[in-house]
Amino acid sequence: MLYLTYPQPYGSEFPLNVNCYSRDRSFLFPDLRTLTHARRVINRRATHPLLKSRLQADRLAINSTLTAARPPRLVYPAPMPHFLFKSEPDVYSFDGFLRDKETIWDGVTNPTAVKYLREMKAGTKWIFYHTGDERTAMGTGTVVSVDPADPKVPIVRVKVGKRLKQPKTLAQIKAEPLFEKSPLVIIGRLSVVPLTQEQWDWFLA
Repeated sequence: MLYLTYPQPYGSEFPLNVNCYSRDRSFLFPDLRTLTHARRVINRRATHPLLKSRLQADRLAINSTLTAARPPRLVYPAPMPHFLFKSEPDVYSFDGFLRDKETIWDGVTNPTAVKYLREMKAGTKWIFYHTGDERTAMGTGTVVSVDPADPKVPIVRVKVGKRLKQPKTLAQIKAEPLFEKSPLVIIGRLSVVPLTQEQWDWFLA
């Protein structure tokens, strides 16, 4: 166990799970969980008048580090005109979608992805993206209808579009400046990803 130490006689050693400081009081680990814990400890001790200024300085330093460590907030105009849906090809592939013509898009559990599905409108167009080893955008689809009666499991019926003229790999996507701040690159586990009109046009080019 390592400690965040304050001077005697009024100081004490406050246990932390990971050492936040080096000898020059710079942060060793910008770990969000550790720093958040440190901030809670400091907030509990901040009422002591003899430690107030020292604690305030540490609180400001921790807040600054927490802000710097967090990824930038993604801001999109609402509603987004297009989306990208991810699917494991060995579970449901674009070839299977072409065969079925229409299907219910289910199996989505991520709260953000579920929210996107729940709020979609009929006619919304989207990109079918293979995850797993392929990591390639394959084709297009269109939302036929959305039943949000159960907000946690909206029933989204979709119909197949066309195969992309040139399937786009994840490597190509990451190399394209249009996707620099896209959750497709930043949040890899998000299974329903909003797309701008420019990003949609790039996929279809």
